[in-house]
Amino acid sequence: MGDASVSDTQDTTAAFFDLYDRGDVSEDAIDDFVGAWHEAGEGDNRPLSAFLGMTTDEYRVWMMDARALPVIREARRTQQGLREAVARYLAGMQAAARDADRSAIWALSQWLEQPAAG
Repeated sequence: MGDASVSDTQDTTAAFFDLYDRGDVSEDAIDDFVGAWHEAGEGDNRPLSAFLGMTTDEYRVWMMDARALPVIREARRTQQGLREAVARYLAGMQAAARDADRSAIWALSQWLEQPAAG
């Protein structure tokens, strides 16, 4: 994967998720983008989800489990529904039954029961 940082991409219109999807930045780079959004203050009044290039539902899933970025990317690439992709991901987490996943399993289960936000 590339080594692009926020400062390398800040002057472009590419959001984190576009760069991540192309392989120009790693999953870890999202923290730099979140920091850049905070530093922009009122200079960029987009919500963080839009700044990152995510839909509201994608952002919610990421907030519940940051490890879900590849799931979100795969849902986009295959044009399958995010809910279907998350349901499969959740089933795998539930089958593994790791204690560390309990809060993510609960949050993602609750999200799947709610109507899509967009």
